[in-house]
Amino acid sequence: MIGWLSMYYAQSSILPYFYLKRKPQFVWVYMARLKVYSTGICPICDKTKSLLKKWDIAYLEVRVDQDQAGLREFSQITNGARTVPQITIDGKWIGGFTELTELHMDDELNELMQKS
Repeated sequence: MIGWLSMYYAQSSILPYFYLKRKPQFVWVYMARLKVYSTGICPICDKTKSLLKKWDIAYLEVRVDQDQAGLREFSQITNGARTVPQITIDGKWIGGFTELTELHMDDELNELMQKS
């Protein structure tokens, strides 16, 4: 996984005065190599995410029903696929739940995740 250092400030006027006077905080953020494009009402998406957690594979979920930019990215990467979940590793389209489990059963998923 690739990490980068990010800094954030409290910049809202709604926050209490003492909160605005805080120093910047540094936080490590890790970028997941695997992306799952999903919706909130998809049971197969939930199963995919639970399997990835079970297999200890970090992932980034992109909810295409709530994020217009995510939907455009989803359409572009998957060549117009209309079903979810769709999975990518390092920007390379893998397919859906079936393809993910086939890769895992053939021990190819670990190889794809170990490549940098």
